[in-house]
Amino acid sequence: MTADPLGAPVSGQVALDDGRRLAWYQFGKPSGSPVFYFHGFPGSGVEARWGHGVATTAGVRLIGLDRPGFGRSSFDSGRTILGWADDVLAVAEALDVAQFSVLGMSGGAPYALACAARLPERVTRTMIVSGLGPMPEGRGGIEPGMTLFNRAGLWLARRQWAGWLLDAGRPLVEHVLRRHTSRVVAHLAHICGPRDREALEVLGVGPVLEESFLQAVRSEEHTSELQ
Repeated sequence: MTADPLGAPVSGQVALDDGRRLAWYQFGKPSGSPVFYFHGFPGSGVEARWGHGVATTAGVRLIGLDRPGFGRSSFDSGRTILGWADDVLAVAEALDVAQFSVLGMSGGAPYALACAARLPERVTRTMIVSGLGPMPEGRGGIEPGMTLFNRAGLWLARRQWAGWLLDAGRPLVEHVLRRHTSRVVAHLAHICGPRDREALEVLGVGPVLEESFLQAVRSEEHTSELQ
């Protein structure tokens, strides 16, 4: 199966009870079975565009969401991973979706699991793609095969004193994503396996990922999960 990146999304924003707004993008078959897609890190809801063709063929209504602080979704200083389920439920109510599946891509995996735990009567299926499980300290695990960016992030995340350092590095990450988006995606294609490289370079996922990165840092008031 090949992904069709050319699907033009229907999009909108949902006003939440606390005054925030949460952005959504719809791909696939509008009358199909609803699946909420949770993007990776960094990323945005338009990342779901890569699945438009497959979703259309399979009869799936694929709905990508911008998490708080990304793209067109308001930042939430008090956010938690479990609290994401409340945001998703608000979007589901606004879009008149009674039951739905969730798909967490990479950094979106914990958010899919949060919905499964908090919304068992609404979530029918939970899918994880390239999710990251608990990471033990020390060598010998999967960290040696990860990128330097990911290894550094995991190392700092384990240190309570490192919060300010992560915050200080956020503008640099945003600058790279804005100014060197194509180079970032080309680097990912260079270091990943042959099937992923084919998806990025041949099947149209690369341009979608570029769009997702740019959308992630589009807001002038952008404050991401790095904080």
